[in-house]
Amino acid sequence: MKYITDTDGLKWEIDFYCIIVDGKIEYSVKSPWGYYKTHNTKVYYRHERTWDDHMGNTPCGYYTNVPLGNGKTKRVYIFS
Repeated sequence: MKYITDTDGLKWEIDFYCIIVDGKIEYSVKSPWGYYKTHNTKVYYRHERTWDDHMGNTPCGYYTNVPLGNGKTKRVYIFS
């Protein structure tokens, strides 16, 4: 279970209850108003940081772009 906050300050709950299959993952999103929606989106992988990455604060690992109910998307790392 992951908890994220969008740019408007709304808190969302992401539940990854499935494994990665064929480059996709299924999960549910709970909105701040209590509604659930199931998504099946593509999974991406970001490699470890290097010196060429300007030592940014970007984590590495598997992630997906979660569509939120207010028309925005948010990058969420699956295993962290």
